[in-house]
Amino acid sequence: MSEYEDAGYQAEYSDDELLPEHTRRPNTLGVLAGVVLLLAGSFFLKTTLASNISINSSGVVQFGQGQTATTACSGSNTLMVTPQSSFTNASGGGAQNFSSVVVSGVPVSCYGKDLIINAYDASSNPALALFASTATDIVVLDNNGTFVISSTVTGLTIVTNSMTSFTVTFTTPVASSASVYKLTVQSLENRILFCSNGGTCSQGDQGPGGGTIVFAVFTGFPCGANMASICHYIEMAPHT
Repeated sequence: MSEYEDAGYQAEYSDDELLPEHTRRPNTLGVLAGVVLLLAGSFFLKTTLASNISINSSGVVQFGQGQTATTACSGSNTLMVTPQSSFTNASGGGAQNFSSVVVSGVPVSCYGKDLIINAYDASSNPALALFASTATDIVVLDNNGTFVISSTVTGLTIVTNSMTSFTVTFTTPVASSASVYKLTVQSLENRILFCSNGGTCSQGDQGPGGGTIVFAVFTGFPCGANMASICHYIEMAPHT
């Protein structure tokens, strides 16, 4: 028994004290693992949230956050455009891609108009390919509050959220989130559908029944036996 133990003290030892100086090793494994996880988290955060884009203006937004925009058909009304990204898995890795876009606040003045959405990188290059390998234009018809895409277009789907909102999703996203810098939204006369095949009708058009549209109102009017339905046009039967 040492004099310290005899005096009521307990001697404490550690393995490190028994090892030569050159054999001691700091416990760095946990620290390194934490650093690796932190770096990995920073990488995915950057590709998911920090890919700033602007929509018809110099203002910047992030994926998952909306930015207002105006088109010719919306006049003084502003649209809210919200891009979204998702991780696409692949053999040996994967990528964070621009996968869908939500547009809301579409006014009735856009009835019968096509909304064309494009994405660009930070340079003056042409519009980015977004779906179907090389397709660049997202063309959506506002068919009186129901949003549709051409039946001949493949590689994307559309959901009408309400009479003023829709979501377009790419079946196989093409554009990397990190490369998308700017979105543009334009409105043009309908080039998807005509009155005769389910599009918006105007006076003088050939109607779905083969007759002539003699009256048309984009916003609709009461009709039917009990005036409980909403119609958008009146078609005069063909001469035959």
